[in-house]
Amino acid sequence: MPNSNGHGDWYRRTVLGIISSAAVPAVFSGIGGADAPQNQLDRAPRKPMKGGSNALDSINFGNPGSESRHDLRVGTSETVRGKEGRSARRLLPLNAPEHQLGSMSFTLRCDSEYRTYLTLKFKSNPDNFKRLFLFDGTEMIGYMEPGVGWPSLDMGSQPGSFGAISTHGEFWYATHRLPGYLTEDSDEVELRIVSWDGEQPSQNIYRAYTHTDPYLQPPANDKRGGQFELGPIRDVSAESQIEPVVEQIDELVREGQQKSTISPRGALGLAMAAQRDWIDAVDTDAVFETVRKTVDDWAIRQAKSAPHEVVHRGWEEHGRFARSITLLWEDFEEHDAFRQKLEGHPAGEITRRDAYVQFFGEGLDWRSKSRREVTNQIMFVTIALVRMNSVLKKLDSDRTRSQETVDRWIDEAIGLTSLTVTDDETLPVSQFYESFASWSDYDPEADGEVKYMPWFESGSYHTVSEKGLAKEPDHVAHYGELALSLIVKLYHETGLERVHERAIEASQARAPFRLLVNDAETGNRWAAAEGTVGVRNVEHPGMAGHLRGYGFKPLFHALKLGDPVSVRFGKLAIDHNVAGSMNQWWFDVWGVGSLERWIHRVEGYRAVQEMDDSSYRTPMHRDRFAWADEDLGTVSITDGSNRVFANLGYGGATNLHDWGVNSMARIHHHNPDVDRVLNIDLTRAEFPTTGATWSRPNQLLFSGEFMDVKMTEEERTRRLPDDGEVVIDQAMAGEPVPQASSPGSEPWPLADDDDEYDPIDYYKRTPDPRVGMGIHYRECRYGPYLIGMNSSGAPERGFGEGSAYELELPDGVSTATDLMTGETVSGESVPVPPRSTRILKLDHRKPKDRQD
Repeated sequence: MPNSNGHGDWYRRTVLGIISSAAVPAVFSGIGGADAPQNQLDRAPRKPMKGGSNALDSINFGNPGSESRHDLRVGTSETVRGKEGRSARRLLPLNAPEHQLGSMSFTLRCDSEYRTYLTLKFKSNPDNFKRLFLFDGTEMIGYMEPGVGWPSLDMGSQPGSFGAISTHGEFWYATHRLPGYLTEDSDEVELRIVSWDGEQPSQNIYRAYTHTDPYLQPPANDKRGGQFELGPIRDVSAESQIEPVVEQIDELVREGQQKSTISPRGALGLAMAAQRDWIDAVDTDAVFETVRKTVDDWAIRQAKSAPHEVVHRGWEEHGRFARSITLLWEDFEEHDAFRQKLEGHPAGEITRRDAYVQFFGEGLDWRSKSRREVTNQIMFVTIALVRMNSVLKKLDSDRTRSQETVDRWIDEAIGLTSLTVTDDETLPVSQFYESFASWSDYDPEADGEVKYMPWFESGSYHTVSEKGLAKEPDHVAHYGELALSLIVKLYHETGLERVHERAIEASQARAPFRLLVNDAETGNRWAAAEGTVGVRNVEHPGMAGHLRGYGFKPLFHALKLGDPVSVRFGKLAIDHNVAGSMNQWWFDVWGVGSLERWIHRVEGYRAVQEMDDSSYRTPMHRDRFAWADEDLGTVSITDGSNRVFANLGYGGATNLHDWGVNSMARIHHHNPDVDRVLNIDLTRAEFPTTGATWSRPNQLLFSGEFMDVKMTEEERTRRLPDDGEVVIDQAMAGEPVPQASSPGSEPWPLADDDDEYDPIDYYKRTPDPRVGMGIHYRECRYGPYLIGMNSSGAPERGFGEGSAYELELPDGVSTATDLMTGETVSGESVPVPPRSTRILKLDHRKPKDRQD
């Protein structure tokens, strides 16, 4: 185990002393994180600027004089000339057997009293993007998951992992907190940067800074290239940008209807195509035969085994087949297919109708026992359940669920009511595991009857925030846009007005988290979903592929919802000439199964072209805009040319993230001059607690069966320059992270399982996400911005009865601009009512009677 140097005791002194001194139950004010040595960041010393910079110290990599002054140990690094001839270093693998790590180390000044931050300068979208980590000797400081309180130095960004690579400038800066034990009682700190992937050179590292004010102001000699400018609009050679999509649809239909059987996605795509007279390639009889044979095959295979043995995960397959039959119902009846015998079925003499009733009835029974727990999965499963129930009604089956049950599924999926997850609360664990195989959260050896998914026992967990953002369980980019599209699809297929209203709310909530970027390959301007303040699929500066920045399926949304926000983003996709863009990924992965997407694209495009333009202006096109979500702690600011995105409490979402309140904010700030992503301390985090804590595990990677994630001691054994073969331990192991409780000071479900937690255990029981996300009052100061958020006032969502609190203005500031209202506020503090956020831009000018 690590902590031989005693920093484990330092953690315990810092946070446990605070908690133990409070009465239990307590309200813990976690200022600056569990390991922060200071009490008030607002009072952090403002060091005198040198060369226009507020940095404590800096090293210019590749500059011999600078490197010598900071005791650079080269390790496996080499000097390179990077962007625009600027000097940098990159880490190389050792010329030795497998499991080699690249490394270099250096010293920088720090502050022994106040939090010291480390900022690294990187090139945007490097050729080699390999994980870089901060080490303390041979111990890793942080974890490999992107959505945690201590991530990799590159923020876990995976540019291009979900399509096109975007850019917002030549360089970007990554700012991280340094653990308090590194800088306690010292004015200098030795830092080691390690490249985990030892097969290729790392990306270039240009500079490193230390500073106490999170808002670093680099010196004038830190050249960042010219100001960022948006590129030209994509050039489209076709007469209509949608015609290539129509041609692709014809090609996919010809391919699919020639097959004997096809995938569930393909079956639905063909069934949809058969309903459109504008698709010339459709052969209705061929489509019917392909779909019928496919469903027959699945029904026979399931009858010989069980639902979970014929599907992958089982979120959608039955539902896609059910929707296919519903669309082709008249064809099945015209061919008298339902009364025909289904040859090869293990039941022997059985009609196709009865075989289909068995197939969908078993699927409905099985899938309703676990409707999953994060938004995109719940939505997929719910749509499938609604489709199965609908086709069973058409088949005159008595295996359907009541309308009351279906309504409950829908309302839970879209976040109108709290989540129950399962319709069978007393299923034995062993049976649950047998039914859901590798998708269980339970030990297959467990006995007895228990309620599964117990972190929903509270009756107050909602899968979508009150304002409409998806919870996975924290904020996400890709899956956030996907969840919006799934709510729209659910409305499209049910016609329910409450779903329509919820989809519009989701569309409005997604809009603040989009930004304009350039495509890194073509230089064309695109809209991207902000990709750094979410905890899954982190991508800097944003996700531009698959039209995510326009809403994933913006034209379909505009067609179905018709609200000003959706129409504007649909129009924007057409204005940017991206409506006809088709990423090869869709054809490589889904093939004929991508038909649904393209059909919706064409019909949406044709409809939006005829719509009047919306008067709505997107947040990325305004001079001033501010918005916040009090459930997730997310914030979006437009202030002139500055865009600021924030997640106040980033990564405290359990599962593969932190299992407690880490008191950290993730911020993405960009303007034409600079692009930066920061992990900084919250200046206030208040939440109810019993005094419980979660200890960070001695692991590099949190275990999780769902994504087949694990890392044993053998896999942590690596070779480091100057150290040879070592087992890489976790420097943060043992850090106690305080856990929030319910407003009534009862532990959230499974919050007290810390002693049972085994980070290598695939079947670990995951606590309610609100052990980390249940913060009632939170504040963050970054540069000129002061944010105060009050999440209380929603007992039905686990945030208790509401009470206002006062957001204090920092010393020396008497006035500020409220960016939500545009009004000027003054005084020593401003009130923050329940379920609201104040976003202030501080005025540091002296009053007129004090001007020098």
